[in-house]
Amino acid sequence: MYLPRSARLSLLQVFLTITAGCMPNATRTLAAPVNPITPPHLLALPPAYPTDFAAKTTNAGLLVQCTITEEGVATACISLTLSPNPIARDAAFRWLAESSTRFAPGTQEGRPISTPHKMSIRFSYDPKVTPSQKSYVGEWPNPFPSYPPQYEDAKRVGSVTYHFTVASNGFPIDAHVDAIEGGDEFGASVLSWLSSGCAHFRPDFQNGVPLATPFPAQTVRFALGN
Repeated sequence: MYLPRSARLSLLQVFLTITAGCMPNATRTLAAPVNPITPPHLLALPPAYPTDFAAKTTNAGLLVQCTITEEGVATACISLTLSPNPIARDAAFRWLAESSTRFAPGTQEGRPISTPHKMSIRFSYDPKVTPSQKSYVGEWPNPFPSYPPQYEDAKRVGSVTYHFTVASNGFPIDAHVDAIEGGDEFGASVLSWLSSGCAHFRPDFQNGVPLATPFPAQTVRFALGN
């Protein structure tokens, strides 16, 4: 499975005042401060699946925090995950240090600023599907589907099965929900996440050129718990 089995994520973890999602044209509004900060967003493709993984069958990931400079470069990166898989950690940090890994910087009053930024970087493997090796970068404030508040308050659980295509730029397109259990708002949360600009997937390559890549149906489960 490519996504965590529990999609519960508290957006109270966001440490910036934000007024949009991961792309400048996002319309979601979380606050209306006097001088709002628009967070950075990734312009590069996610890292490749690490060749160092034994038998290429490892699933691993970590949460990182970087400072994105006014020039769109990730600096001062640290792992917020306790004891992450060392191969995943090294692959993530090598990718963040590459000159091709660029971000649109955060802005305030239209001016670029140096901004803290959190990302979830995940590598997964499933031999039953193509592509079997996948990598994903989820940016705050919407790195994974959020738990619908009304369902969380009511202690409702559920799942959503969906599929989509990864465009050559790494963004999911043509997303479709195939099945929903527990309530329609779970499906709406998944579609909102996929269209937020915060979800980045690595497409297949041919002769060094990224290609639009259909991703197989997968299921995310919404479960209350620790």
